[in-house]
Amino acid sequence: MYIVGYPESQTHWLAYLLAYCLNTEYYDLDSPNNLPNDEDVKSYLQGNLTHPSYQAQLGKIIRTNALNISQQDQTAIVYMVRDGRDVMLSSYYRQQSFMGKANPHVSQKTFISKAYRKLGLKKLSTQLELSPFSQFLQNHVSEWVSHVNTWLAHQPSVIIRYEDLLTIPEETLASLMMRLGIEVSPEIIQEGLGIFNRKYLSEHRLIKSKKKDIGNPGDWEKYFSKQETIYFQQIAGQVLCTLGYESEI
Repeated sequence: MYIVGYPESQTHWLAYLLAYCLNTEYYDLDSPNNLPNDEDVKSYLQGNLTHPSYQAQLGKIIRTNALNISQQDQTAIVYMVRDGRDVMLSSYYRQQSFMGKANPHVSQKTFISKAYRKLGLKKLSTQLELSPFSQFLQNHVSEWVSHVNTWLAHQPSVIIRYEDLLTIPEETLASLMMRLGIEVSPEIIQEGLGIFNRKYLSEHRLIKSKKKDIGNPGDWEKYFSKQETIYFQQIAGQVLCTLGYESEI
């Protein structure tokens, strides 16, 4: 079974939970050696647990961010989505943390505005107003839209929203199991959520950037400028509506 999503949609979390609940092996198609360092936690992702296993029925849990995959006709695909604005925010800070830059979200406009005021100038050029984050949006929003639309066209077996998994995890997982046609006890689901809980995710940076907590739904509202919000809506507004993050206009 494939767990697919655009980067920063938190596919790792869902894949870990399903590997435990379904008692199957976990495999990262993009990074085969990418497993938790904690040996106890790693043991939960290798199958061979005491509760019922569904590996014979569903196969391994295979996580990927790929746009296309080679699959057998009957392989289940779970597509995980997240509000694209929060995805862009997480992706940006993740990139900046790898690059080792401090205060990456400070807008060029803020700094240059102060300089212009000192010089007695009132207006900035459009080019100077463009912050690093705005540039990031322009480079990646269409990519997110393409990824979502491509996978929705593939008609995945189930679509899971990160926000639902975060706020109503038991109900979301139970509904997912039902859609897959399998029965997993509420106790097993609760055990999985207890192991891969919010504290674990924060400690392992699955829902937290290096310096900023940006894993909560709607955190984008604290960072997006009005212009960035409008730009994202113009490019991705229809996808937001399709996924239920915005109402139809």
